[in-house]
Amino acid sequence: MVKYVVMILGVIFVALGVMGVVAWWPNFLIVLKGGGCPLLAFIGAIMAIAAVGEIRDAIARKKEESKDSQEEVEPEPAASQEATEQKEEQKEEQKEEPQEEPKQE
Repeated sequence: MVKYVVMILGVIFVALGVMGVVAWWPNFLIVLKGGGCPLLAFIGAIMAIAAVGEIRDAIARKKEESKDSQEEVEPEPAASQEATEQKEEQKEEQKEEPQEEPKQE
């Protein structure tokens, strides 16, 4: 029901708007002429602000990527390498030891 009411009101508003533009055409042109420059300035300001945001995002992405690539290149600390080697040796020792077969009774 609400959809139909909204549709009918929309059609009425469109008809009134067209009649108003036709009736006040000279005044409408004056408003368009007077509002064009402020509208262009407003749109230009929004575009400039959006561009600055994009540039900041691009710079932040580059910094993040360079930071990530530097972390990947850095070698592991010596203590960490020793711990890794010890773990590998323990795994090899466990593989070399024969496993006892379970006793069957």
